[in-house]
Formats: sequence, C-alpha cells, structure tokens
Amino acid sequence: MRLSLKYKLLGVFLLVVVSGISTFFFFTRKTFLQDKKLFVLDWSLTTLKASTSEIKLELKGRLDELQVMLPRLFSAPESTGVSDPKIMQGLSNRSSQEVLAVTFYQATGGNYSPIRRHTNKNLLESLGLKAEALKHLDQVRPLSSTDLANQSQLVLINRSVRLEGTTPTKQLPVLTLIFNGNMVSDPSSDTAIAVDMTQDFLQKTLKQSELATLFLVTKKGDLVSHPDDDQLLTFSGKPFDHPVLKRIQTTSLPREALEIELNKEAYLANLANTGIGDVYLVSQIKQADAFRALSILTRQSFEIGLLIISLALIASVIFSAKLTENIKKLESAAREIGTGNFDLKMKISSGDEVEKVATAFEWMTGKIVSLLKETAEKARMEEELATASLIQNTILTPPQLQIDATEVVPFYKSASECGGDLWDAFVKNNKLTVLLGDATGHGAPAAIVTAVVKSCVATLTEFHTGTALTPTEMLTRINEIVYRSCKGQLLMTMSVAQLDLDSGVLTLANAGHEAPFHVRPTKTLTPEGKPAKPKTDALFVRGERLGFQANSVYDSLTVQLEPGDTVLVYSDGISEANNQEGKIWGERALKNTFAALAHESLETIKSSLVKALDDFSQGATQKDDITFVLFGWKKTQERTTSKAA
Repeated sequence: MRLSLKYKLLGVFLLVVVSGISTFFFFTRKTFLQDKKLFVLDWSLTTLKASTSEIKLELKGRLDELQVMLPRLFSAPESTGVSDPKIMQGLSNRSSQEVLAVTFYQATGGNYSPIRRHTNKNLLESLGLKAEALKHLDQVRPLSSTDLANQSQLVLINRSVRLEGTTPTKQLPVLTLIFNGNMVSDPSSDTAIAVDMTQDFLQKTLKQSELATLFLVTKKGDLVSHPDDDQLLTFSGKPFDHPVLKRIQTTSLPREALEIELNKEAYLANLANTGIGDVYLVSQIKQADAFRALSILTRQSFEIGLLIISLALIASVIFSAKLTENIKKLESAAREIGTGNFDLKMKISSGDEVEKVATAFEWMTGKIVSLLKETAEKARMEEELATASLIQNTILTPPQLQIDATEVVPFYKSASECGGDLWDAFVKNNKLTVLLGDATGHGAPAAIVTAVVKSCVATLTEFHTGTALTPTEMLTRINEIVYRSCKGQLLMTMSVAQLDLDSGVLTLANAGHEAPFHVRPTKTLTPEGKPAKPKTDALFVRGERLGFQANSVYDSLTVQLEPGDTVLVYSDGISEANNQEGKIWGERALKNTFAALAHESLETIKSSLVKALDDFSQGATQKDDITFVLFGWKKTQERTTSKAA
C-alpha cells in the first residue's frame, strides 16, 4: 500500500505526539498512584488508631458498669429480672438498653452448667422479641465449655442469630462477654459469667468511616464485630475466612499496613491490636474506591489528551498540506524534465530545505542541458575516433613473413582505441628489416603520426630502387617527412634493426627509442647439468626522436649474430607496465625474464613474457601501448617469401 508524503508526515507527527502524551500520562499516573496508595494507607492507619481508642473506651465504660452490676446480680434470686427496680439500682441507662441477659455458670467435672440467669425483659420487648428468644439463642449458638473456661482474660464472642419476635423473625447482632467468676461477691475459680449485649455500640464505631470497612476479629479467626449484620450472622460460630488473618497469626507488630486480594479484587488493609484479649481491629479499602479520584483524573486527562491530539491533527494536516504542495511542484517539474522540457522555473519560496531542493533542481536542469550537449559532442568524437581506429587498423596491418633463415614473432596490445605504437617487418635484397616506433601521447594524435610513418615506410619500401635502405638512411628520411608533416608538434621514437640473412650481420639504428636486447644461448652446462646463464646485451645507439628537428643525424651499430640468437625490440609500454600498487615492472625484470628464456622457441618466449607481465600487473589498467617483436637468425638464406596481410 502506497501512501503520500502528506500522510506519512501526518502519521509521524501524530505518533510523536501520542507517544509523548502517553508516556507522560503513564509515568504521572504511576507516580500519583503510588503517592495516593501511601496516603490512603496512612489515612487508614490514622483512622484505625482513632477507632481502636474509641472501641477500648466504649468497652472500658461498659466493663466498669458491669463490675458494679454483676455482684448484685449473682446474689439476687434467678426469678428476679434485670428490669426489677431493686436489681437496676446502680445501672446506667446505657447498660439497661444494651444488656440482654447475664448468665452465671458453675463448672462440674470440667463441664459448665448455668446456675442463674437474669434477663432484661424490658429490652427484649423494646426490640420486639419474645421472652423465650434467649433460649433460642442458646440452642442456635450455644456457649461451649472451651468458651467459658478461658477465664484468664476477657473473651468477646459473636453470637448473632435470627430470633422469633412479634414479627416473623428478627436478626439480632449479639456480643457475648465472658468474665472470670472472681468478679462476683463469692469468688470462685469454677464460676464463669456470660453477658449478652447488643452490638449497636460497636457497629456505630465501626461505621464511622465512609470509605473504609472496619471489623473486629480474633487471632484464631473468629469474627467479633462487623458493621454489616449479614456478615455477623453468616460467621457466627463459623471461621471467618479472610486473607488478613494469615498476617495477624504471624505478625508481632502492633499495627501494620498491607495489600490483599479479596474476591479477586485488590484491597488496601491495615490491622491493629486492640489490647482487648486477642482481638484485632482491621480496616480494608477497595483500591477501586480509594483511587476513584485518580480514575476521574485519568479520564479527564485522557479527554484533554484527545483534545490536544485533535488540535495537533488539525495543525499537522495544515502543515503537511503546505509542505506537500511544494513537493508536488517538484514532482510536476520532474515529469516535465522526463518529457524533455528543461526550461523550468519553479517559484518556491518556503524558506526551508524544500526551497533549497527547488534551487538545486533548477541548477540540475541546467547541468543536464550542458551534459546532453557534452554527451552529443562526445558521441561525435567517439564516432570519429572509431573511424580513425578503423583506418589505423587497416593501414597498420602487420605483415606475414615466411622465411627459412629467420622467424618474426610480434605482440601488440593497445591502451586505447587508437594506439600510438607501430611495428613493421619486410625483406628486400635478402635483408630483413624490423622497425618499432612509439608516438608521443595517445589517442587520435598518436594514431595520425603512426599512419603517416606507416605510409612513409610503405612508400620507401615499395618505390625505392636499388639496394635496401640502411637503418640510418631509413630513419633520416622518415624524420624529414614527420618533421615536415607535423611541424615539430608530434614526435615518435623508433628502433630499426636490419638482418643480413646471408651473413647474419645485424645493423641497428635508434631514434630515441629503448635499446633492443640480444641474447645468445650457451652450450656450457652447469654442474647440475643445466644450461649456463646466457649472455644478454642491450644494443644501445644514440639518435634524436623523429620529427624533433629536420637535420637529425642517426648512428648505427653492427652485431654479428649466430644461429640461435634472439633479438627483442620493444616499446616502453612493457618496461613501464604498472601493477595495482603503481609499481613499475622495469627494464631489469624484462631483461632477466628474456634471458631466462633464451633456449626456448620464439612463440614460447612471447607467451612467457606476456604471462610474466600479467602476473605482475594483476589486471591493473595500463597507461601505454605494449608492443614487442622477437626475431633471430637460424641459418644462411635459402628462400625468401614476403607478402602483405
């Protein structure tokens, strides 16, 4: 799927904005959540402290009243109720409205039996309960001997039940306090006192917090009091399964804050030892309720974020539209260039990189026009160069010689389309003439010089009457023609070697060219049975380059060849060949390689020289033409044949 640049820029811009806002909100919410959690736990702990103090105060007041009331009740006849005025003397109005009944138990053989009970009939009637309601309480939720035997401390027991009343049933939260019998006038360790009270005073304290739920539990896992009547009724006489109990049973701290999971929901909880027996006060807050303000803030932040993103979207649409408008102009200009219209003027003044691109675009179109003109001119020159190369190849076709007394083996490799090297060989008057020239420079100018010299050599060879021209005579006449033709602007070096096929005498003249090498194989063997190192000479003779001046004088050198001798005439392209590192092969390497091949055939010498040169250059591009000619004297001339290719 292809998208325009406008939508890509829009996507990137929105991605940056959304990522930035999301990251900010994420870390902000995380920090605020942690801070809020600590605040809630600290607030809950403060509430727990205050509630613990209030519960202890409420219980202490009621215990003080009971200490006054219990001795009188113990000595009163059982038939007399708590509502009896004589019994009620000394009781506060609060106790008369909370105490349901007081029962005294006597231990016999480890089991406790009730010996006296006083019932607050007035309170039962006000609660809409029958007088027999407490008997039903003992049947539904009886006190065990274990409950009554624990006399070392005050024991609080939840005995909430549903009782029969004037209405079909009534749910009554009941708190039973178990006391040691030493509180009555006739002290006895075998006596236990059970005071049944309504839990209204405890529930009122536990309901003071609107956010947290407070309840009382014992260390062994019994629910003592809870603001919810249904909870009190459900867990009356049953274990209270709550995650906080595990911590209560293992902790030694008077107060502690922790996080729990209840019914698959997260809660923040605090617990505190009330100091009343083994009773603990627990406060729990549902995290969802505690962080409701954070949720509202998150929602509002999300709405603000959406507003910011919407504004950013509108701004980015306007910005991208303005930006892509100029880019579309560039696209249109590119299409115009594709049709061949290079005369373009783009009016873009955005003051940014797009304007710079437009300026570069206009510069590029001008440059393309110039390059097209240069390309056309180059194509024309290449065509002319190809024509010149064709002419040169036609004119410089090397000769084919079939001679019994000698053998000529050449090698030629041009560095460009039009080479600057020239070689030729012909036989006249039983004399083999081999010449090799190297024009100054490369390309078409060098090709022109070689063509002129080739034509000059052909003319001198075909139309000169009498004996064959000597190397000195040939160089002298060629020099005059090149000088007059090129006016001293184009030059050429040349080496001319002439071999008398009857006598083996070699005459050599040189016009500023490299000295040819002459090698003579030896018949002497080394102690290892190998041929001794042959003698190799450089045939050096002075002479000025062709075309430098009109009256140049050329000396000659004469050498007597023996059958089996080999002569190497070469241009500086082979001795100055370079490798990838730019190093030069050199005349010494050429001479040593040539000398080592003295006993081989000319074809083998040729291929070996080419291989040695290739191994050295390693495929490096050569700057000059590479040309060399090998020839030698086999025997006295018997038959001579020469024909053009």
